[in-house]
Amino acid sequence: MDITGWISDLFGQLGDLLNELFYVILSILPDSPFQGLLEVIPPEVQKLLGYINYVLPISFMVDVFVAWTIAISFYYAYMVALRWLKAVN
Repeated sequence: MDITGWISDLFGQLGDLLNELFYVILSILPDSPFQGLLEVIPPEVQKLLGYINYVLPISFMVDVFVAWTIAISFYYAYMVALRWLKAVN
């Protein structure tokens, strides 16, 4: 076997190991608490929400807001750390 086949096998086994680890971690985590929420909403309202999401992409807006909030929180955490180190006034 040449070196490329050996490296390919190594990365294949490493990928399989990471997949197994990922599935173990996911099996430990609890189910989403929001799964039962859609069962409470009547089908007519669910259909209406689908139309609203087609015109106004609320899920995308929430994703962007969450990403922005995480970025701002990292910025403030970084600034607090720098102030503790007296690197910034």
